[in-house]
Amino acid sequence: MAREKRDRDQADFKAGQEAAASEVQFTLTHDFMTENPATEQSMLAAHRVKPYHFKGLNQEQQQAILHERAQQVREQEMKTANKKEEEKLWALQQEHIRRQQVLHDRAMKKATRDVALGHRAT
Repeated sequence: MAREKRDRDQADFKAGQEAAASEVQFTLTHDFMTENPATEQSMLAAHRVKPYHFKGLNQEQQQAILHERAQQVREQEMKTANKKEEEKLWALQQEHIRRQQVLHDRAMKKATRDVALGHRAT
């Protein structure tokens, strides 16, 4: 009876060891644990990914993002330059209008003075 219990305990221990080794081996070789990018692909479409399986961007995707970012920076710089140029042109136009107004005011004052002097002379 003691031998049977010992044999049974050894068999249980050996089975537990084998199960633990099998579990470790499964975990080490599983696609999710090895970060296999194929696991993130959705069954709905090839271009879709499962967010809960996301393994990070590949080199091509990173380059596409960097390219897009650089393009956005260039567009922003162009917008800024265009806005500065527009403001400069607006300021020049306003200065021209101001000068024309000053000249017009001077001409009106001169005309008013000439009329006033003409009336005095008569």
